Amino acid sequence: MAKLYILRWNPAISSFTTPVFLDGVQLLGRKDSSPLGLDWSIYDHGELEVGDWWILCRVGTDEDGIVALGQFTGEPEEGDSWRRDGKKVHYAMMAIKAMQCPEKTGILQASELEKKFSEIGWHSGHSGVPLAPDVAERLMLFVAEELYRHSDAPGLGVRQIDGGIYSVVCGILTHLCPNLRATLDKEPQEAANFDEVPEYPDDIAFDADALKNGSNLADAARPIFWGEVIPVKIGIAMCGGRGRGR
Repeated sequence: MAKLYILRWNPAISSFTTPVFLDGVQLLGRKDSSPLGLDWSIYDHGELEVGDWWILCRVGTDEDGIVALGQFTGEPEEGDSWRRDGKKVHYAMMAIKAMQCPEKTGILQASELEKKFSEIGWHSGHSGVPLAPDVAERLMLFVAEELYRHSDAPGLGVRQIDGGIYSVVCGILTHLCPNLRATLDKEPQEAANFDEVPEYPDDIAFDADALKNGSNLADAARPIFWGEVIPVKIGIAMCGGRGRGR
């Protein structure tokens, strides 16, 4: 299974500025938007692999919370520190799957997250630390459900051409939820008629109608099966240059 890394962004000291972030939210939400990417400093980079996931948490503000998520598209590479202190750090390229403003959407705010996931530092800490698999699964099930239930909220940007929020949620279920996968393997669910299908060859999806009718995301999850899939590689545009460190 993929790993989940927590990245932290303090706009007061980072080269990734708030205006650039807000531009990214707007760009990502356009129907014809290009893929967006960043590189970020990774503290615990030794075991990071392409395909691992990340969440970006805004810290040091009155509006802390999860503001973006996606997958790493490159291995960590050494470079000069974003702090310009003469030190070396490692950066990894990453694709952005969703961006959101907690103060506009009303979700994934640090004040809420710290009550449910007290083992994670929501206001400070290193950028680029892997979360334990069980913590990652609990967190991302919550994140995925919140994003889906508020997919029409202002301040949320998801690349529609890639299948939108449905594909983002299916990717989370497939790559970051091993306990859910084990449950589905042990007790196969009945086939469901999906109104949508992911844009990528994920092997777990969810019954959107069941979720809308009150089921939680884990209970609405269903295994899916693909025939031959031909992957298509798409170039990634950088979101305002290098978003280094916190």
